[in-house]
Amino acid sequence: MAFHQLYAAVWDKIVDYIGYIQVLLAIAFGYLIVSGIASFFYWSMRAKYEHATAAAVRNIVKIIGVGALVAAIAGGAAGVALGGFIGIVIGFCLSAGFRAGF
Repeated sequence: MAFHQLYAAVWDKIVDYIGYIQVLLAIAFGYLIVSGIASFFYWSMRAKYEHATAAAVRNIVKIIGVGALVAAIAGGAAGVALGGFIGIVIGFCLSAGFRAGF
C-alpha cells in the first residue's frame, strides 16, 4: 500500500508538467528527424559536389527543419510569424551562399 501511495503522489506532481514534457519530447525527436533528413541531403549532394557545397545544403535544410519544427509546436499566429522570420533568415543564407559561389 505504501508503494501505491508514493506512486500516486509522484504521478500527481508529474501530471502538472506533462505539457512541458511533451514539448521537450517533440523537440528532441523532431530534431533527430531533421538531422537525419539533413544528413540524407548532405550525402546525396556529397556524391556530386565537394564538402563545402554539401555542408551548406545540410545547414540550410537544418535551418528550415528546425524553423518548421518550432513553428509547428508554437501553432497558430505565432507559427505564421515565426515562419515569416525563418523565410527572411533562409533568404539571407541563400543570398550569402550565392555570393560565395554556391
